[in-house]
Amino acid sequence: MNEKRCIRVLLIEDNPGDARLIREILFEDTDISFELLYADRLSKSIDCLDREHIDIILLDLGLPDSQGLDTLSTILSKAQHIPVIVETGLTDKKLAIKAVKAGAQDYLIKGQIDSTVLIRSICYAIERKKLEEAFKASEKRFRTLINVMMDALIIIDWDGTILFANKAAAELVDLKNPEEGIGLNISEFICEEFMTQALTDIGLVKEGRKGFPTRYKIKTRKGTIRWVESIGDKIIFNNKEADLETIRDITESKETEEIIRDSERYLMEIIQFFPDPTMVINREGKVTAWNRAMEELTGVKATEIIGKGNYEYALPFYGERRPLLIDFAMKPNYNIKDYYNVINRHGKILSGEAYIPYLGNGKTYLQGSATALYNSQGEIIGAIESMRNITERKRLEEFLKNTTDYLEKLIAYANAPIIVWNQDFKITRFNRAFEHLTGYKADEVIGTDLCRLFPQTSRDISIGRIQDTLKREYWESVEIPIVRKDGTARTVLWNSANIYSPDGDTLISTIAQGYDITERKMMEETLERLSTTDNLTGLYNRYAFINLAEQQLKIANRENKSICLIFLDLDGLKNINDTLGHMVGDHALRNTAMILRNTFRETDIIARVGGDEFAILATTDIDGPEILKERLNNQVNTFNYETERNYKISISIGFSIYQPNKNISLDDLMSTADNLMYQHKKQKRSKAE
Repeated sequence: MNEKRCIRVLLIEDNPGDARLIREILFEDTDISFELLYADRLSKSIDCLDREHIDIILLDLGLPDSQGLDTLSTILSKAQHIPVIVETGLTDKKLAIKAVKAGAQDYLIKGQIDSTVLIRSICYAIERKKLEEAFKASEKRFRTLINVMMDALIIIDWDGTILFANKAAAELVDLKNPEEGIGLNISEFICEEFMTQALTDIGLVKEGRKGFPTRYKIKTRKGTIRWVESIGDKIIFNNKEADLETIRDITESKETEEIIRDSERYLMEIIQFFPDPTMVINREGKVTAWNRAMEELTGVKATEIIGKGNYEYALPFYGERRPLLIDFAMKPNYNIKDYYNVINRHGKILSGEAYIPYLGNGKTYLQGSATALYNSQGEIIGAIESMRNITERKRLEEFLKNTTDYLEKLIAYANAPIIVWNQDFKITRFNRAFEHLTGYKADEVIGTDLCRLFPQTSRDISIGRIQDTLKREYWESVEIPIVRKDGTARTVLWNSANIYSPDGDTLISTIAQGYDITERKMMEETLERLSTTDNLTGLYNRYAFINLAEQQLKIANRENKSICLIFLDLDGLKNINDTLGHMVGDHALRNTAMILRNTFRETDIIARVGGDEFAILATTDIDGPEILKERLNNQVNTFNYETERNYKISISIGFSIYQPNKNISLDDLMSTADNLMYQHKKQKRSKAE
């Protein structure tokens, strides 16, 4: 047999009769063993706490050596981690309530104490204290975490009053510590011309609308002006809605933007005086500059082409809309070899030569150099290309196509991990970025089998996908894991291209460029799990249910099968919460989720879609609704019969059947099931009355 649970109780009571009554009540219980320690003075209880391990304290506030809340304060300071239940008379009820607010777990009125009340109060007090201690530890870890974040974090109310700030936020505005900012309004830091925008953004967060980063100019306590970028999100803080703002100092990048903007204006002026034909496009592919030399080369005036996009600038050269070198400078992954005869890349500068059919009377060859243009954040904002007529030189050099030289230069200047292997899957090139990614030096892997870079568990799949590259010219964004020299695995996003001999028929080698997305994949998986799961029950949440259900309806249409949607409501949850506490109510919700898992198949979609509402989509060959209902009720009855609890699980159910190709939306199905569920609930209430 299992040993009975033993609880050590310290009773602090100066009335021997009341103490004797408590003792008799405690020893009536046969499921829990109590060990009672007794003190009739506050001073004696302090001595007892120093010597003994105590699980719970029963405290009379009126003692010979201490009275009222001072007695509780002394005990709480001495026994911070021990739950306290206050005993009081009928006339001291207001005092007892104050004691609970001051830190006592519960209060009992003398003369109204029986075995059930006392033991339940003791058990609940112990459990609540454990939860409080766990919550305090969690809150401490949370505050430590946000204080080491590099970004500034503040929590404000809807009037802009600061309720919380982390260390980075205090440092941003030159405060001595985060506490110094509590109670201040953001208007003390945001420059006046930006306050209207700031208040508008707070209003958007309050309405629950998706926020976007906004830039503000702020002034610190020392008078320094800084630029920041902030984005808000609505949260619950201290049981109230509030605005969590994540703030980043962008002062340096803002200053750089101004410099770049001036440089762009200067560039446009210089371009007009270039002797070579020159053009500039923005990131939307629209012409923003077309100099006089370009007008002479093409016969197209700047006024006719400025602002035009959709490859219209290619018409004077090729008579059709197609990418030019300037486009490939912005999109380096495009297959440029189909368009240019000779390609070179020097850092960020892309050079190419091509035959131009629409210029001159005979064959015309142009040499172009193009590079992307960047803003202060390193984002591509456009590209520039200059051209030169090399027809005469090209006639002498036409036979000198050298793909190998292009490949060697591409690899040499690449910042991304690049690897080359031959037709036998032997590694022939391995750049420095790839060394950093894998931990191998190039001379360790050159000449070895490519498969050494893949984890044993997925090696065959990886080799199979690589062999597929022989069937087509290139990969685009293919995920293949690799294993580092130290044995750890990384997820890499690959792009590849096959390199052929000059005859275009013989495969020489394959080149692949990788991008390490391991951290991104981990974050995506974490966010996916958090965004689709109900934290309390572990079931899908409403958002996930709707997305999955929509997919299943499409499948049902394709496969011409019916689907059953069930709406279910946990009856009496509010009464459970009000009478037994929200902890018990949470247990009821989790037990309901367990019943649903036991009732339905693993392939069915089960979700908690509201406070006490659940939804199930039966996706496999379904039984009739009445059979499902009977099976569900049997599970509920079995649970209620086999489980001893202070409440019984009771549910109201509504069904709707989706018939394929009937043009019924998910909203219609949910509405039908919801209405039938509430009819069922109403019928049960009528019978009960």
